[in-house]
Amino acid sequence: MIFSKHARINEMISQTYLDIIELCAEIKVMIKTQQKSLIKRTVQPLCGKIENKLKDAEARFRTHTKNVEKEAELCHMLEASESRELILRNKLQEEKKNKAETRRKHCALLSSINTAQKHEKVRNMRHRHTGNWLFATTEYKSWMESKVSSVICCYGGLPLCMPRSKFANLSRYS
Repeated sequence: MIFSKHARINEMISQTYLDIIELCAEIKVMIKTQQKSLIKRTVQPLCGKIENKLKDAEARFRTHTKNVEKEAELCHMLEASESRELILRNKLQEEKKNKAETRRKHCALLSSINTAQKHEKVRNMRHRHTGNWLFATTEYKSWMESKVSSVICCYGGLPLCMPRSKFANLSRYS
């Protein structure tokens, strides 16, 4: 098959070749019949019959040509679309692979940090009851009782902003 993926164009080309073979066979029969009979050669000249057959064949072949060209164009468009889809699919697969690799690298970095041990070390370095003065301020108390704000900012050597739930957990360690 010329176009293994496109049955319709193969069918059209096959029909065209079949028409050529049939035309050749008909003309061959006409010539052989003409050669056998002297009367037919003189009374019925072959030129007119062959000319008519060739004109009909030419019209059929022009139609075949147009149909095959249209189908070839469709095949080309389908293959171009499939090619674009394949390129896009490969690109998406590559992006997915890169994303997974980046995630794996980030996870490897995160998992190498022992946060519990680091937290315990920092916690052991602080003095007991440090920061209790903060919990006694009116700003802190009104913030904790407020239903509107969820973040408090404390300015000092290092600015600190955190949600109420995290800040409330700090008071357990003072």
